[in-house]
Amino acid sequence: ATSPTPVKRAHLEHSPYVSVNYWTPNHDTCVAECRASWILDDEGRKMVWDTFLNGPKPVGYDPTLIPAWTSPTVDAFAGLKLEPWRLRVFPGTVLLGQGGQVLAWQG
Repeated sequence: ATSPTPVKRAHLEHSPYVSVNYWTPNHDTCVAECRASWILDDEGRKMVWDTFLNGPKPVGYDPTLIPAWTSPTVDAFAGLKLEPWRLRVFPGTVLLGQGGQVLAWQG
């Protein structure tokens, strides 16, 4: 879920590729390199809205916490479809010199 601001629209129009990551306090990280495309139709935005509204913690949240997001069909709300082409899992133990293995997948 995101707002389709002019800057974001221009960025994805120029280059539809994004990196997203997740970090834990013990320094485990996951990175996904993705092709991104807008979800702007009402049915798609409702699906994105419901996914976050009903998702498990820590992913799920009430989208109305964002002041401009009063419903899934307001102009300020959109979704991004992320299609990963490379994934990497980097254990914090590797970073800290304690061993482990970096895992990678590329499609």
